[in-house]
Amino acid sequence: MNEWLSRTVACLMLFAFFAGPANVSHAQSDGLDTVLNAAAAKRDLREQQNELFQQLLNEPDNIDLMFTYARVSIALEDYEAAISTLERLLIYRQDIPQVRIELAVAYFQLGSYEVAKVYFEQALAEPDIPDNAVARIQPYMDEIEARTRTSAFSVIANAGITYATNATLGPDSEQIRVNGFDATLLDGQKEGDFGSRALVNVSHVYDLQRANDDSWRTDVSAFSVRYFNEDAGDVLFTQLRTGPRLSLTDEQFGPKIRPYVEGQYLNVSDRGLFASFGVGAEYVDTLSPIFSVFGDAGVRYRNYFRKEFTDEDTYNAYLSAGLAYIPVRDLILRGGILAELDFADEIQDNIPFFAGSTGQSFDGNSNVEVGLRGSAEFQYDSGLDWVDRKWSLSGFAEVRGRWFNEPDPIIDRDKTRRDLDLRGGISHVFSLQEGFGVQVDVDALLRESNIVNFDLDNVSTTVSLQYRM
Repeated sequence: MNEWLSRTVACLMLFAFFAGPANVSHAQSDGLDTVLNAAAAKRDLREQQNELFQQLLNEPDNIDLMFTYARVSIALEDYEAAISTLERLLIYRQDIPQVRIELAVAYFQLGSYEVAKVYFEQALAEPDIPDNAVARIQPYMDEIEARTRTSAFSVIANAGITYATNATLGPDSEQIRVNGFDATLLDGQKEGDFGSRALVNVSHVYDLQRANDDSWRTDVSAFSVRYFNEDAGDVLFTQLRTGPRLSLTDEQFGPKIRPYVEGQYLNVSDRGLFASFGVGAEYVDTLSPIFSVFGDAGVRYRNYFRKEFTDEDTYNAYLSAGLAYIPVRDLILRGGILAELDFADEIQDNIPFFAGSTGQSFDGNSNVEVGLRGSAEFQYDSGLDWVDRKWSLSGFAEVRGRWFNEPDPIIDRDKTRRDLDLRGGISHVFSLQEGFGVQVDVDALLRESNIVNFDLDNVSTTVSLQYRM
């Protein structure tokens, strides 16, 4: 039971994340058409750039040609060509705010935020700058301020009321196996209960002051559930993960790796259950505007505090990898695989209380686990003028298989445990104002095991107040 609880909480913390921008148009095509259309448009722009360059060779002081060439170069992400042309254009004309705006945009895209800020400020200082130009500049200035901060915090916090159909995390049946015999469970069966649930994620990013956006990121998470009547399912789980996020190329957007160290702590029923310490690495690579890949791998050591669980002390190796796909704006799909290996201490079968005790050691808690996970998140406009953030609907589905190395003699020395976990959930965030919102979650777990002790199901429903900073 406690093993299931620790895995459930760890998975909940590990897979909490994801999003996208603006409204979905009915005229949008699928992702493949988007890629093909973008490629065709880029070819057309490249041809136009070449034609404009030939014209500039014949008319090097033509201001209109220079400006058009720079705009096309920016659209092609050829920022160096745009900058050299716009800098030359400023020699001829100092009184056109739009030239400085385009120059600032080009420097912004190259990551030269301080230079971009200077040109934006010069454009804003022009007495005849049109209102639409000011409106265009402001988002860039806001983003420059955010990106040039050396240190920044972000917070997501939820607190609310939850109901679980199996708050005790007990088996479906009162009939269980003990020492190879059928027995009746007198306490700890499946019981529903209301309770309180809270989740806090705090992230701190320290900019390493490099052009490719490298940073040091620290994430601290805490998750708590306390039921009003049943305390067997009361949980407090905390995790800290910290490490540098480093680019593997000189590009600002591209493959990035984040080596990290982490620590975890789990308290169950107001008693410490285990602490773990480990190292690992995260990987992400944006392959295109609609595809990216991600992964996470590491190893940790988990130490149990309670004497009755010391034979579950374990080295835990884990790996997850997946693909993110954005078929249309505001919709992101993710799919991935995951695997875990637990190398637990051996069980000493030398307890005289149990008939047939042999005095031998058994590897009854070591196991291997593999799974598949899919998720989706869709953001949409609520249609309410007073709401300052889009609403979000997300869901996930997951299947996991778990195979143990040897039988557990305390349960049944003739049967090696095998589990199949089916998980799913849906969440809706109703954003309101100034970072506040209401979140509704429904999560379900169905476990089928070849040993009746571990068969269980649970559906939980939570309504909470959310705050984002």
